[in-house]
Amino acid sequence: MENSQSGTYPQYVRTIRRSKRKYSVVVHFYLRMAWLFIALFLMEAAIFLFTETYQFFLDHLLTVFLFAFCGTLLFAFVGKGSLVETVCVDYKKQEIRVLRYDLLKRQYKIVIPFEGFSWDVKRGGRAPDRLRMFQSDGRRVVVCEGVLGWTFEDFQRLRSALSKVVAQDD
Repeated sequence: MENSQSGTYPQYVRTIRRSKRKYSVVVHFYLRMAWLFIALFLMEAAIFLFTETYQFFLDHLLTVFLFAFCGTLLFAFVGKGSLVETVCVDYKKQEIRVLRYDLLKRQYKIVIPFEGFSWDVKRGGRAPDRLRMFQSDGRRVVVCEGVLGWTFEDFQRLRSALSKVVAQDD
């Protein structure tokens, strides 16, 4: 998608960070996985205890544990997005710099030039809105609202900054 404003950018740099910064985005992700595992384990344990005998539950405790573990992995890794900490929109250099992490807490800096850049908002899923930024080569960087520490206000600031670069894809 071509730039809708073709070079009439403001002459400043705008940095948008996650507001919920008590923990790093990676720790935030692992805490979410732990809570999800506990919730799934307790839910499955309650189902087993109320539908079968106590001895049956004890005999199949490993099965309950494995189901909870597999469910946690499924929900945690499907659609987790990129663990994005900071997005910097540099109108002077005409690039977007994204600071993200992998699950081993290794830091990556991605530079996306304005040329060929596009973005959209995907509705639904675990987060009410998921902002997706696409590089010119088609790779994407995803910033989630709420799930990984991005508040609605952060999301709106990022939308506003990206709207000055190129119009949102439908």
